[in-house]
Amino acid sequence: MIFTYLLMLAGLVPMILFLFALKEHRHYRILLRCLCISLVIWLFVYGIATMVNFHYWSAHEMPFFPAWGEINIMFFLMVGIFAIIFAIVVVTSLPIRVSIGEWFAQYGKVLVAMGMFCLTILIIFIFIMPAGQKYAYSLVLDKGHRQLAQVIPAADDPVSVVLVTSEQNCFSRSSSSSCRDSYYENLVMAKNNHSQGLWVQMEIAFFNSRNEVMDVMQYGPVYFAAGETKPILPEYEADQTSVWNRWTNHTKRQTTDIQYRYAWQ
Repeated sequence: MIFTYLLMLAGLVPMILFLFALKEHRHYRILLRCLCISLVIWLFVYGIATMVNFHYWSAHEMPFFPAWGEINIMFFLMVGIFAIIFAIVVVTSLPIRVSIGEWFAQYGKVLVAMGMFCLTILIIFIFIMPAGQKYAYSLVLDKGHRQLAQVIPAADDPVSVVLVTSEQNCFSRSSSSSCRDSYYENLVMAKNNHSQGLWVQMEIAFFNSRNEVMDVMQYGPVYFAAGETKPILPEYEADQTSVWNRWTNHTKRQTTDIQYRYAWQ
C-alpha cells in the first residue's frame, strides 16, 4: 500500500503548485514557473501510472480503469462536494451587492480552486490509485502461487487450498485510530493438482487467533482447468467492483487459519 499512497501524494503536487500559482497570478513569471513545474511533475507521475496500468492490462489482463460503478460513485461524490461549496459561496455572498464581474473577481479563485481539487481527486481515483492497487494485489496473487507451489498434494486430494493474506486496508497498522473500524480483507486461493479439469464445490471456515469461527462461506460449483490456480471469490458484478478490490471475504478480526472441505467431479 505504500506505493499506492506515494503515487497519490505525488498526484496532488501539481494541484498544489497550480493553486500557489493561482494565488500569485499577478506575477506572470511565478505563474509560468509554477505551471511549468506542475506540468513536468504531472507528466512524470501520470507517465509512471500509465506504464503500471498498461503493464497489468497486457500481462495480467486487469482492466485499465476501475469498474464503472466505482467511477460513477466517485464522480457524483465530487460533483456533490463542488455543488455544496458553490451553494455556500453563493449564499454567503447574497448580502453583498456587486456586479457579476466583480462577484467572479472576488469568488472566482475559490471556485477554480475547488474545481481543481475535485477534478484532481477524481483523476487520482480513476488513474493513479488503481496503479498502486494493482501492484499490491499482484503481489498477493504471486504469494498465493508460491504457497500453492510448495504444497505436496496427496493422491486422493486433487485440490489444494491456502489462506494467502488477511490484512487491513488502512494507512498504518500500528495506528489504532486509522485501523479501528477497518475490516480484514481475506484472500484464499486454490489449485487443481489433477491432470484433468474438475468441477469443485467447497465450504470454508475462517478462524481467528482464539480458534473461533468468524465466518463460513460456500463456494462453487466452479470449474478448474488442469493445473489451474485461482482465487476463491464470491460472485461480483463486473461493472460494480474492480478486479483488484475483490477478496474472498471480510472479517472483523484477522483470520489466522482456515478449514475447508470440498466435493469434486
